[in-house]
Amino acid sequence: MSTAHEALRVRRCGVLAFAVSLALAASPALSQDAADEGVAEERATSLDTVTVTATRRALDIDRVPVAVTAIGGDDLVAANVQDTQSLSMLAPSLVVTTSGSEAGGAVIRMRGIGTAASNPGLEGSVGVLVDGIYRSRSGLALTDLVDIDQIEVLRGPQSTLFGKNTSSGVINIQTKKPTFVNEGFVAASLGNFDSTVFSGAWSGPVVDDTLALRFSAQYNQRDGYVHNTFDGRDYNNRDRWLARAQALWTPTEDFSLRLIADAVQKRENCCAAPYTQYGATAAFLRLLGGTLPAYDGSYQVAFDAEVRSDVDEAGLSALMEWDLGWATLNGTLSYRDGKSLVMSDGDFSDVDIAVLTGDEGSAITRISEFTLRGQGERIDWMVGAYLGWEEVGFDGQTLFGALAGNYFLGVVPPAPVLPLYTVGTGLQQRRARQSGRTQALYTHNIVHFDHGIDLTLGLRHVREDKDGYGFSVSNSPSCTIPGLPAAARILCGVPLYSASYGDERTVGVASLAKNFDGGGSVYFTYSTGFKAGGINLDPANAVGGTAAFEPETVTSYELGLKKPLFDRRLFLRAALFRMDYDDVQLNTFDGLGFRISNEASARSQGVELEADWYLAPGYKLRGGYTYNKAEYGEDTFNAALHGRQITNAPKHTGLLGFDFDRQVGDKMLFGSIAARYQGEVNTGANLDPAKRQDAYTLVNARVGLRFRNDFEVSLWGNNLTDEYYNMVIFDSVAQAGSYNGYPGLPRTWGIDLRKRF
Repeated sequence: MSTAHEALRVRRCGVLAFAVSLALAASPALSQDAADEGVAEERATSLDTVTVTATRRALDIDRVPVAVTAIGGDDLVAANVQDTQSLSMLAPSLVVTTSGSEAGGAVIRMRGIGTAASNPGLEGSVGVLVDGIYRSRSGLALTDLVDIDQIEVLRGPQSTLFGKNTSSGVINIQTKKPTFVNEGFVAASLGNFDSTVFSGAWSGPVVDDTLALRFSAQYNQRDGYVHNTFDGRDYNNRDRWLARAQALWTPTEDFSLRLIADAVQKRENCCAAPYTQYGATAAFLRLLGGTLPAYDGSYQVAFDAEVRSDVDEAGLSALMEWDLGWATLNGTLSYRDGKSLVMSDGDFSDVDIAVLTGDEGSAITRISEFTLRGQGERIDWMVGAYLGWEEVGFDGQTLFGALAGNYFLGVVPPAPVLPLYTVGTGLQQRRARQSGRTQALYTHNIVHFDHGIDLTLGLRHVREDKDGYGFSVSNSPSCTIPGLPAAARILCGVPLYSASYGDERTVGVASLAKNFDGGGSVYFTYSTGFKAGGINLDPANAVGGTAAFEPETVTSYELGLKKPLFDRRLFLRAALFRMDYDDVQLNTFDGLGFRISNEASARSQGVELEADWYLAPGYKLRGGYTYNKAEYGEDTFNAALHGRQITNAPKHTGLLGFDFDRQVGDKMLFGSIAARYQGEVNTGANLDPAKRQDAYTLVNARVGLRFRNDFEVSLWGNNLTDEYYNMVIFDSVAQAGSYNGYPGLPRTWGIDLRKRF
């Protein structure tokens, strides 16, 4: 037996032993604990009422006509979900991927729909809000989850209440508020890859019942898991921190003001992409002295340039609530400033062909929003106004390396080459800027009829305007020599171009629901939504391509059922959905650049199932399943996409988890094990068969002890079966027939120490 197979066998045995020990720890008390029916009933129904704000109101999750998954802060800790990207372990219809960097290559998909974000002019299909504040770019939304109260994953169009760029759904993150009692925690986590995470929070009163503060912070460091054979460095690491400070002022019972300041910093060597397949050009790379690591799941690359991803983001926000007696006025003001720097090996090899010396991005957003809500005997009404500004910028540089001429002209040193691609020449400057303004008025109303019938009607009218420009400056000799074929002109400049975009539209929602006396509901919802159009901020592809692109629109139909059963110990939620999209925005990399297009149509339809089953006091089984037939229409401009499953949209996704806690003497033994199955996907926007990712299953687990003084220690493991999978596979840069892929995180494990107070 080979060493690799023996190591795999040992790893799988270790995983089995961990899972068996977890099950044995839980099993002895199942029948014993069930004997106390009074306790069983109390524990089984203690989590029955889950309040969500999916309709911008605090309502029972089972009476909201929206497909929503609510995840509590303690659930995140138990499942070892540390960041937004990991939320898919708890929400089956959610897929989050990253490619070149988190800042510029993050894509959040809901029900199969999302937008590749490497072009700063593109915005996401899934909106992310943190404490009610919209994060305008998916990459800036991939934050660590610290001191969280609850996360709501809303599926389907949410444009009426949450605005543009929520055509597929919303991730609504709510951090814990300041409290008028002293509370908090400190925690430390140590793991493989020299992982170290320190976090903590404190909250308490400054003036009783009037002014309270809350502070939370985290430092997260981990070595990389992709090894560079060229210089021995490890890529795809973690080196980041975040901090949040809050103040809650309640001078009267009718008025509150919450102030939040937060900051995030990332300094990481990310993201490296090993080869997944070699084409004909690979042989010539070897002749030029290149190293071609095996694409066998060994997480290896050979880069001769720095790989780096920096993010600096900070924000201020103010959230007001004022009970006027006849209505409640809510106001939100926010300012956010985000900057990023991405450096990469432009050719993804250790042959000195090209280098990205630094792509700098920036996004500044200012938001003002006010809502007025009132309730009568029959109607719960709301009106709102929204005004947002955004300024987006991009600067970059791509230069030829010492062997660019040899590679592009097919000449092996020391033979001379024509001076077409001189080292240090190329795109000396790439620049793009965009400013935009969004204005909206909206209303959302719930009419209560007899017999538990609710009718929800909402409208939102939006006006959006954007102005932008871009250009690039090149000193590549290949771009100035007359008579040279177009194919030989590489890294050429683009003259200054400018474009304007304006759009005005109305979206809405209509829902009819029947609320059952014993809890739960059945509903039908019709809704429309959109994702903003804009300006192509990639100068290399805006001229001669698409300088401006159209909005993406959706019409959705959803039939849902939410029902408690068996004395409220089994909770079922199901949704049948169909979402019809027009002018789907695509951003496709073809090996030379990214191309934006508005494909004609797409449809996402299927079924979602979720269940929580309280087996006995302290024992819960949870599961979820999504069948999603997300396909492009037959009228797409690219005939290769006709009727095919959309990029990174699995047809089948399933979750299964088991949580327990049981008394052991004066201590509490607790644990959790969860598995997520994701079906086969094609990770490429052009659906090239070489970009297919097979189905895989991720298994996470945790087991620990909680002591009487609220101190706990736990062991955890993620991706316990050490699955190798790629989030995105793409055409290798200027290497026809070769492909690279961005791999997911391998198996990680560690120990957590946590003290609550």
